[in-house]
Amino acid sequence: MILLIFNGYFRSGTTIFFRIISESNRETPVFYEPLTPDLFNQLTALEKQNIRLHGFHPWKCYKDFLNLEQLEIFKQIHKNICKIFANYGDNVPIDLSEVVDLFEFFNNLDKNVILQPNRCHFILSQLANKYKCTFIHIIRNPVDVWIGQTLEPLVLWGIKRAKLIYNFKNTFIGRYVLTKYLPNRKWVNGFAISENFSLMKDKFKLKYSYSLDPLDKMLVVWTYCNYHAFKQAEECDKGMVVYYEQVTKEPEKWFKIMSDFSGVNFDLKYAKILKPRITKDEKLKKHFVERLERLGLIDMVNEFYPPERWFG
Repeated sequence: MILLIFNGYFRSGTTIFFRIISESNRETPVFYEPLTPDLFNQLTALEKQNIRLHGFHPWKCYKDFLNLEQLEIFKQIHKNICKIFANYGDNVPIDLSEVVDLFEFFNNLDKNVILQPNRCHFILSQLANKYKCTFIHIIRNPVDVWIGQTLEPLVLWGIKRAKLIYNFKNTFIGRYVLTKYLPNRKWVNGFAISENFSLMKDKFKLKYSYSLDPLDKMLVVWTYCNYHAFKQAEECDKGMVVYYEQVTKEPEKWFKIMSDFSGVNFDLKYAKILKPRITKDEKLKKHFVERLERLGLIDMVNEFYPPERWFG
């Protein structure tokens, strides 16, 4: 039975909380990003690659908690879902019917489970109502999400120039790289920015051009994912939204709130895993707000995370 779905857009703190939830509930299987298209490649990837990126190996949960027969059944379900989203390159459901077999699989396991799916922004209330579970959706400010999708992976892979820019991101040069240089690089497409943009453009009949730069595309995706998750939490008593900046600053307060709400343990002794990274830069924020205004997204953003609250 599914107890909790802990969801969020990429680079919003979901992997950190996967680790905290796993450590806090060692007898309960916690599954990491089950909709990831290359999940089964990750299962066979070198462990040191995952440790470099995440600090641990999150994908090993599947081998730890599923036997070979279950893993084979899950693999076939996963393969079928990837076919549904083949035109987009990422598995982001707009309706539960598109991925229901996967969640039926987890719900029918002979033990309670917790899921950290990342890609369920649009179906959270459907999941909560069908499986009588709770959901928590975490939101992080878009400045740090963008940094997390572009600079941080390069730093973790040991690119010295990226580390230098990262350390000086609050300077003129850092801002230039983040707002001018990186948005004009065709190779910037980590975390399925273009794939998710294309899916949302089609599904929501958005009139944006495919030629938008990667930062604009990310802001469209960030806004739509978080806005729809936020609205579902507002309308569903089984859902809640938390904010990365608040949780990392006041873990004692928010761990208790999340534990009381979900019935799942968020053990405060693992709060040390949290490494708050909040780029408090008003000039960067101004640039992001101007882009959101130009894209016609600022009213949506003001509903779920007004810019004056981004840095806590």
